[in-house]
Amino acid sequence: RLTGRVKAQATTTKRSAVTIAQQYRWHKLIDDALERMKAQNVADGTGIHWEDVKKHFLWNLDEECLMACCHGDSKVICEKARRKHEKKSQDSRCSITLLRLGNAAGYQGATIMLLKGQRKKEEYSDKFLADHGMTRGSTIFMTESAFMTDAAWAKCMPILIASIRAEPVVAQHPSWRVACTMDGFISHHNKIGPMQLAADAKIDLLEEEGDTSQVAQPFDQQVAKDDKWTGRNLVAL
Repeated sequence: RLTGRVKAQATTTKRSAVTIAQQYRWHKLIDDALERMKAQNVADGTGIHWEDVKKHFLWNLDEECLMACCHGDSKVICEKARRKHEKKSQDSRCSITLLRLGNAAGYQGATIMLLKGQRKKEEYSDKFLADHGMTRGSTIFMTESAFMTDAAWAKCMPILIASIRAEPVVAQHPSWRVACTMDGFISHHNKIGPMQLAADAKIDLLEEEGDTSQVAQPFDQQVAKDDKWTGRNLVAL
């Protein structure tokens, strides 16, 4: 039942972690990554110079949680075929997580959806996602909580690597290094296996410090804000 528009959740409310020392460490990390790529991404026979296309080799990824809230006498429209529905918990219903990937050139990489449950419905196929406009390689994984887990991250990494390396400009230079920034969520850095896959693919994973993504991460700087601005006009209960 539609009862009005929903106020978008703030990108973040924590600011204390953003200090001069933190900013120095972050910018030094980015500068070091750029210098390493500049030194290693040399002439490869294509006639293209890395400096002219470097924005294609700078990537960022982040998870975005889609939530809806129930207030007062609002009613929830349930799914008839589903036997059980989760009751309201702290006035929030966390339904899905999107893992978004893109580069500084504006290319949208694969999107990975994390849904709660053990079995994926047959109609939720990769073709379904492609038919609805998502980049090739986008897929859906089931997790126990609809949030990122170590096991889900291990499945995500090969897809993310393939998506980065399939980007048209990056694909022309398989020997060149790529840098991808991400937040410090523990599953991103908890297992050596996924990190080794990225290293083998010449992808440097650059970790943001906790509670700093609102100033360090391109996703929070623009993409998430655009999403939430659009959501205010589309999402209603």
